[in-house]
Amino acid sequence: MKTNSNNNGRISILEAVVWAQEHHNQVMYLADTSENLNDYIEKLEKYGFDKEQARAITDIHSREFTIHNRAETKKELQELLDKQL
Repeated sequence: MKTNSNNNGRISILEAVVWAQEHHNQVMYLADTSENLNDYIEKLEKYGFDKEQARAITDIHSREFTIHNRAETKKELQELLDKQL
């Protein structure tokens, strides 16, 4: 069973992924205008993401932007948030 601190880390990542899914045009623009992966991560950090969150966003596969996967990600995030209450 995951500990609460593990859940907090997962929540942090899921929040970043949900943001990226909801702002996919911005994410693609940042990727398109980045010189390399480090530049891409630095640009994401300017949006307030930490390195781990930025790395999670850069690792997203295009399938994660489908309607089904967006719903599944939001569902998982909500379940973890509900457990914290």
